[in-house]
Amino acid sequence: MAILIENLEGNEETQTIHSLIPCPELNLLITASGNQMKIWKLTKRGKWDGKPPQVIKGHKFPINCMSCFYLGKKGALLASGSAFEGSCVKLWFIDNKGIWNGSKPESLKIKTWSIKSIAMEFLEDGGVLLAVGGGEYGNNLSVYKLTPEYQWDKKEPLVLKEFTYWAYPVSLCSFNKDKVILTVSGGWMETFLKLWTFDTKGNWDGNSPQKLSLPPSPDYESNYLRSFSMNSINSKSAVLIAGIGSDADEYWTGDAGYIVVWNFDAAGSVSNEKATILNRYDLPVKDLVLYVLSECEILVAFRISYNEISVKFLKKIAGVWKEQNTLIFKYHNWLKIGCFFTIPSEIRLIGISENKLISWSVLASK
Repeated sequence: MAILIENLEGNEETQTIHSLIPCPELNLLITASGNQMKIWKLTKRGKWDGKPPQVIKGHKFPINCMSCFYLGKKGALLASGSAFEGSCVKLWFIDNKGIWNGSKPESLKIKTWSIKSIAMEFLEDGGVLLAVGGGEYGNNLSVYKLTPEYQWDKKEPLVLKEFTYWAYPVSLCSFNKDKVILTVSGGWMETFLKLWTFDTKGNWDGNSPQKLSLPPSPDYESNYLRSFSMNSINSKSAVLIAGIGSDADEYWTGDAGYIVVWNFDAAGSVSNEKATILNRYDLPVKDLVLYVLSECEILVAFRISYNEISVKFLKKIAGVWKEQNTLIFKYHNWLKIGCFFTIPSEIRLIGISENKLISWSVLASK
């Protein structure tokens, strides 16, 4: 374990890091603290270069979530969401040297008190499909289209309303240059994930979402915010892994937690609508992140107590994901998972504890 970054202000007052996203293509880590973001540059060996981070300000209220979408030679598009009054998602451009270009961000206004997740995916014209999870009583799951210049096309967003309560985590995944699937998890008594299908122009097909049922929880009414990750394995398959838990922020009273998985083929069809349960725990599972090593090997990291993170190495054998090895990382204080990060010599897991980014070596890079 190593302290990778300590977020200190000039007056030595600490500032808690609430969320973290990577842009490994540009050797960047982006953190959110309060209503501002910081861009930290890493060396090729995966260490902070020691230079003060670039600070991005523009949100009036605390930033709830971020998403960074690599654009190739153009750099990256950073989306950040804040809630409360005047909720919005702001779009920022980072050049291919890892520097915010200083331009005023475009704001996507959303009438909600809760923005919890942002996902982006390319469209066939070079534009971007952007989904925002949040909203009260399922009425504010918003899907925007961005032009090839990465500007909002000024058309009203598509609003999907298939949840009884909240629609929080979201993910977008492309299949065979034919379709894009939007996966969404609800919160509080929503015992399923839902999948909407879009074409590569960003148009919803008009069909009701497919429903993927989750395993039962002894206290399903408190089976609150679920964490999941969906990634393409190769051009022929994808994997969706979800962490499920009851009483998500009350570890002493949580009843059960699960790690579950679904496999998808090249057409975006799920091989079995019933989830495969990889593990069950006596505590909730939080902050799940996924890293694809190869078409038959993945890493999954998740939090199973306030200061304990588990990392599993899974291998696909005869179409079934099997656990090969597990690492447990502990810290003396509260921990939150940030991301996996690859450097030439190894793969690291980066976690958040108050004002620090903590790094663990997981395994040697291939």
